[in-house]
Amino acid sequence: MTITLLITRPADGARRFAAGFADMGGVQVIVSPVVGIRSISAAAHLPADGLLILASRAAVQRAQEVFVGRRNSAYCIGAETARFATRSGIEVLGTAPTAAHLVAKMRNHPPGKPLLHLRGQHSTGAIAKHLSAAGIACDETVVYAQIPRELSLKAHEILQKPFPVIMPLFSRFAARSLGDQLPAMPIAPALVAISQGVADAWSGPSPRLTLIAESPDGAAMHRGVADAIVAVQRLEAGPGKS
Repeated sequence: MTITLLITRPADGARRFAAGFADMGGVQVIVSPVVGIRSISAAAHLPADGLLILASRAAVQRAQEVFVGRRNSAYCIGAETARFATRSGIEVLGTAPTAAHLVAKMRNHPPGKPLLHLRGQHSTGAIAKHLSAAGIACDETVVYAQIPRELSLKAHEILQKPFPVIMPLFSRFAARSLGDQLPAMPIAPALVAISQGVADAWSGPSPRLTLIAESPDGAAMHRGVADAIVAVQRLEAGPGKS
């Protein structure tokens, strides 16, 4: 019995995540991104002493394009975002696992400098709104758009076969984009969501099981998928055969 792991996050992240399962026996990995990124031209204003808030690799890339030639400093959401920002030459002043954690941290320890949240069209957390309400100067600028992408023909073919499928979900947008275009499946998918909010955004068929990552990061998602593989193997084996 082969389990299909369908990875649908944007291409760079998909390849990195897929590499962790490439040599796992009994698992075939299919990469088919359902989210694309398109840059949006925007007049972003950041004072000389201003600081950025970045919550994704796409935001990091756009920060370096929008403020080219400038030594940027930022607060990041997610360890993966922070690592990519550091590699991109951005000074990381602090990291939080979620938007809510970052807002709480800044309420307790205001940075004392103006903030600018560079974000995508589809964003959660309302960071600028909550910080502004707390008296912390924060603006926001949309600098990229998340674009739905169609599943590949290979993914469609696999999903219509009687194989168990595990689908990691990294964002609400991806959960909706994937769920809205799934073909009829002979076996309901197993989901691994990076948060309960992402699981709640799922728009596809009722899953056979849903696991929520213990924390909203790539390492926890990797562990969640590994747990899902074991759980699906037990389901496929049937009662008393695990």
